Amino acid sequence: MRCAHLILLGTSCMLYCQSVIAEPLPFTAGEKFTFEHRSLDMGGSSDQSKLGKWLVVKDQFDVNAADLNHIRFTVKTFGGNLHQCNISGIAIRENGELRFDDNAVNDRCTFRINRSGRTVTLVDVHLNCQKYCGSRTMLSGKTFKKID
Repeated sequence: MRCAHLILLGTSCMLYCQSVIAEPLPFTAGEKFTFEHRSLDMGGSSDQSKLGKWLVVKDQFDVNAADLNHIRFTVKTFGGNLHQCNISGIAIRENGELRFDDNAVNDRCTFRINRSGRTVTLVDVHLNCQKYCGSRTMLSGKTFKKID
């Protein structure tokens, strides 16, 4: 509830209150976002015919469920030599932004999920989310475009 004092005719005051309704999250269940790029396979694939070749890979951000204050998501990204990041969880609205926190005692992974139009960007707050990734990839700064 947000309240403000209004002064009427310079002498009387009245308390004016109105409910503040949170804006809906900018996601709906079932939305998918992707980023297509190339990765050099230096032995990361089990298919030996692809060794030393550039392969087209797709990073993926999926919204599995959404309500007013949460989203359930899955992220998979690829880096060099087909190394991957894989993480899924629930992001919670905090101070107007979506935040995922794995609540680990040590090396806590926290990242923001920012959406601008058809684009989603991940921001690793403390750069501790690398534990969900292979050595040649990361989550922070990854950007995804909405799939129609």
